[in-house]
Amino acid sequence: MTRRAFPALLILLVAAACQSKATPSGLPLVGQVSGVPGLGAEVNVYYDSLGVPHITAGSDDDASYATGYVHARDRLFQMDFMRRAARGTLAEMLGPAALSTDVSIRTVFTAQAPVAAGLPDAGSYRIENVITSTLPASFRTYLQRYADGVNRYLVDMATGANGARVPPEYVALASLPGTYAPTPWTIQDSIAIGRLQSWLLSETLTDEVNYGRLAQSFAAACGATPVTQCPIFALFADVTRFVPATRTSILQPPPAAVGIPSLQALPAPAPLEGSEVIRGVRALREMLGLKAGESAGSNNWVMRSPLTGHASVANDPHLALQNPSVFYLAQVTSDTHNVGGVGFPGAPVFPIGHNDHVGWGDTVAYYDVTDVYYFPVAAGGLPATRVPVIETYQVRGGAPVTPSPPIILVPEYGPVVAADASAYYTARWTGQDPTNELLAFFQLNLAKSVDEAILAVKTFGVGAQNFVFADVNGDIGYSPHALVPIRKSGCFGTPAGSPRLVYGSPGRVVPWAPMPGDGSCTWTGYIADAALPQAKNPAANRIVTANNDITGQLMGNDPFSAGADLYLYAYTDLGYRAARATTLLSAKTSGYTLDDFTATQADDYSLFAADVVPGLLAWFQSASGQVTAQGLQPAVDLLAHWASATNTRRYTTPTGLASTDPAGARSSDAEVVAASNASMLFHALVPRLAARLLDGPFASVQLGGRPLDTRTFLAMTGGQTAAKYLAALSQYAAGGTPAVPLNTCLQSQCPASLYAPAVVAALADTVDFLSSAEAFGSASPSDWIWGRKHRATFDSLLDSAGVSLFNYGPFANDGGLYTVDVANFSWNDDGGNGFFQHAGANVRIASEMIAPGNVVWRAVVPGGGPDFVQEPGYENQVPLWLSNAPGVQPWTAAEVQAAAVDRLVFLPRTGEVQPATVRSPAGI
Repeated sequence: MTRRAFPALLILLVAAACQSKATPSGLPLVGQVSGVPGLGAEVNVYYDSLGVPHITAGSDDDASYATGYVHARDRLFQMDFMRRAARGTLAEMLGPAALSTDVSIRTVFTAQAPVAAGLPDAGSYRIENVITSTLPASFRTYLQRYADGVNRYLVDMATGANGARVPPEYVALASLPGTYAPTPWTIQDSIAIGRLQSWLLSETLTDEVNYGRLAQSFAAACGATPVTQCPIFALFADVTRFVPATRTSILQPPPAAVGIPSLQALPAPAPLEGSEVIRGVRALREMLGLKAGESAGSNNWVMRSPLTGHASVANDPHLALQNPSVFYLAQVTSDTHNVGGVGFPGAPVFPIGHNDHVGWGDTVAYYDVTDVYYFPVAAGGLPATRVPVIETYQVRGGAPVTPSPPIILVPEYGPVVAADASAYYTARWTGQDPTNELLAFFQLNLAKSVDEAILAVKTFGVGAQNFVFADVNGDIGYSPHALVPIRKSGCFGTPAGSPRLVYGSPGRVVPWAPMPGDGSCTWTGYIADAALPQAKNPAANRIVTANNDITGQLMGNDPFSAGADLYLYAYTDLGYRAARATTLLSAKTSGYTLDDFTATQADDYSLFAADVVPGLLAWFQSASGQVTAQGLQPAVDLLAHWASATNTRRYTTPTGLASTDPAGARSSDAEVVAASNASMLFHALVPRLAARLLDGPFASVQLGGRPLDTRTFLAMTGGQTAAKYLAALSQYAAGGTPAVPLNTCLQSQCPASLYAPAVVAALADTVDFLSSAEAFGSASPSDWIWGRKHRATFDSLLDSAGVSLFNYGPFANDGGLYTVDVANFSWNDDGGNGFFQHAGANVRIASEMIAPGNVVWRAVVPGGGPDFVQEPGYENQVPLWLSNAPGVQPWTAAEVQAAAVDRLVFLPRTGEVQPATVRSPAGI
C-alpha cells in the first residue's frame, strides 16, 4: 500500500500535543470536554481499534452535541468546505476562482417562495433558510445542539484544548491572498449540506440541456428529410435508448416488448450554450469528485426467511471516492434509540444503518424531478411575474461582489440559468420547495418496525432513494418515496388515435428535454403517495435494487407506458448490477448469511462483457481473414478463453496482481492473470469500438459549430448510452435479437458482416494502444494487467484547486464497468494513464436483525475517521475496503466496551458560567 508522503514541516504545523492519560477505568482519555452548557449528564465516546466512535448519552440532545464535536474533531475542513459549497460561499475560503461556482449554486438553490414575514431571515430566498423556518421546535433544538458541539470544538481549536488541532488543509490554503477562518456552525449549515447531497443525487439540469442540444442537432442533420425517414435520427434514437440493457425491474416482471415507437423531432429552441450557471454546476460536481462521463451506482437488498434465518439488509452506495471519505462511520446510543451506520459529516442523522429494531439502506431512484423551460425573446421573453433576488458574495482577499443582473426567479418555472439571443432558460427542481430530509432520517433512525420506517420516509421529498428495510419481526419493505412532479395535462402525451410518439409530436414536448415556458407544461402537483411504488414482504422474500427500472416502465422503450400522469423517469441504470445481484441472491432457497451479502457486494463478474463479447467473437469470426492478416488472433483468443463456459474466471475482472500496488508483482494464479488480461483488453476495446462505429455517422451532425464525435457525445451523455447500443448491436451479431430492436437494424437485422470491418479496426486500435510504450510496451497479451491501469484514487476536496498534497493512492482495484462491485471509469479516460476509478462504494454495510437489541452488523468505508495523517485511524479502512473485507462491528454495550481502546468524555457545566463564545483561529 502506498500513499503520498506529507512534508514533515506540514505535519509539525498541524500536529497537536495530544497527551492521553489513563482514566479510572483504565482506558486512555483523549479529551475531557468540561463545562458543557445544557448537557444533561456525562457523555462518553468510546473509540475502537479502527477509530470508530461509539457515543453513549442520556438524551438525544446530548448525543447530538457530542456528535457535532466528534464530527468536527475528525472532519472539520470537510464540513466547512461542504457547507460553503452548499450555501454558495466557497469564494470566502478559496478566493475569486470559486465565485462562479457560488453564483451557480445560489441560483439553482433559489427557493420558490421566501421566508415568511415575521420569522428570522424573513424575505430570504435561500432554500436552507426557508427550510429552517419550517422546522418543528424539537428538531430545531436537536440540530442546534449539534451546532453547539461543532462550535465547542472551534473554541477548543482556538485554545488548543483537548488536543484540538487545525486541519492541515487550512495550512495548505494559507498562501492564498487574504485570510480565512471557519465561522460558527449554524442549523442552516446542516440543512444546506443535506440539500446539496439531495441535489447531487437528483438534479438533471445538464442532462436535459445536453439531450435537447443533441436531439436538435441530429434533427438538423436530416435537412429536408423527415426524421421518421432519416437514418441519422434513427441512430440518435438508438444511442439514447430508454430501455435498460437487461429486462430486470425491482418490483414487477417486465412487460412484453412493444416495438419501436415512432420518431419525431423535438420542437425546442436553438441549442443552449455558454451558460455560466451550467458551467458552474458542472465545475462544482467536478470539485466534489463527480467526474464527467463517469457513472457511479449503488446496490442494496433485503431478504427474509426462509432465504435467511432473520430479516437482513445490505447496502453499498457508490459516490465519489474522496479523502476523507464522504461518509462517517459511527454508533450513537441515547435514551430513545441505539443507531449505527454512516452519515454525512455536518448532520446528526444516519441515512444508512440500523437500530435495535430496523435496518435500512438506500440507492438513488432516478425520478425526473428537474425541468428546463425556455422563453423565446421573440415571444416576449420572461413573464412579468419574475422576481429579482439580489445576493452579495464575500470573496477572500477581495471586496464583496453583488453581480448584475441579479438572480431572476420566475415563479413556477424556477430561476434563470441561461440566456442567449433567442431565449431565456430556467430550471425548476423539487429541491426548490421546502422539505425536510434530515427530519425524515431522524424519524427513520427511531423506527421500530418496517411499517414505521415506511411511514418515516413519507416525509422524504427530495433526492429520491430506493429505501429498503428489514426488521426484527422478520419483515422486509421497500419505499422509493419522493416528490415526483405531474406536468400539466396536454403538455406531452399521445394524440387520440395516434401511436405513441416517444420523441414528441408536433406541438408537444418531452420532460427530459427543455420545455416551453408558455404555461402549457407547469407542474400541477406531485404524484400521490398511493400511486408511488412500494412493497412489503413480496412473494420472492427478497427485494434487490441497483438504480434500475422500478416498475418495468422502460422495458418497451417508452417512458410514458404507465400514462403521462404516472411518468417517473426516462433513464435509469443499465440493469446489469441488479440482474447479477438477483442471480446471486436466487441461487439457493435458504441459508443466506451476511457472508453471502459481503461476497455479492464484492462480485466482479461482468454481465456487460457477457452481453458484448459473444458478438465480438462473431464479428471476428466473420472477418477471420482480416484478423489473421493483422496479427490480432492472440487478442481474439484471449477474449475467447475469457468467454469459455469451462473457464472458472469467466468474465471476471480481477487486478491480476498479488497486492494493491499497481506496480507490484503479478498474481501467481495463471487463470486470475488471464482474466485480468482479458478484462484489460475488453475495457480498452469498448470506447475504441464505440468510436469506430459512431465517429463516421456522427460527423454529419454539427454541434456548437463543429462536427460531433464520439468523445463529445460520451462527455455529454456518459458511457451507459453507448453501452446499451453496443450490447444490442452485439446481440444481433451473435445471432439474437434484442427485446426492443434497434431502429438502424430493422431492415438489415445487423448481420455480423455489416459491422465487422469497423470492429476489427477497433481491435487493431486497442492492440496498438496496449502494445505501445504509452500503455504496457509489450505486444504480449499476458503483460496487459488490468490492475496496473485500473486504479482507485482518493482525491481531496482541494484537488480541483490544484492542491494534490492530500490525495491518497492510487491503488490497483478489481471490478469493471457495471459490475456489482461498481468500478466504473469514464469511457473518455482510456489513455495510457487512464482507467481511473473515481467513484465506488462509500460504505459496504450489512445487518442481520435477529431480535430487539440483538443485531449483527458489519461495515467498511473507503477511508477512516480522522482527517489527520498522523492519526492511527487515518485512511486505515482502505486496505479492508480494497480487499472487500467484512468489517465486523461491535454493537451491544458489552461489545463496545470490550472493543474500546480510548475514550472522549463530555461533562456538564456546573454553576452559572455563561456559554463560551466561539472563537476561530485568525488568519488561517
